[in-house]
Amino acid sequence: MTDLKKRKIRKAIARRTKAVE
Repeated sequence: MTDLKKRKIRKAIARRTKAVE
């Protein structure tokens, strides 16, 4: 996996967590 892909996934997860909170 590329760092960019990992960062995109982490950002997506963070957004999902923020939306859920």
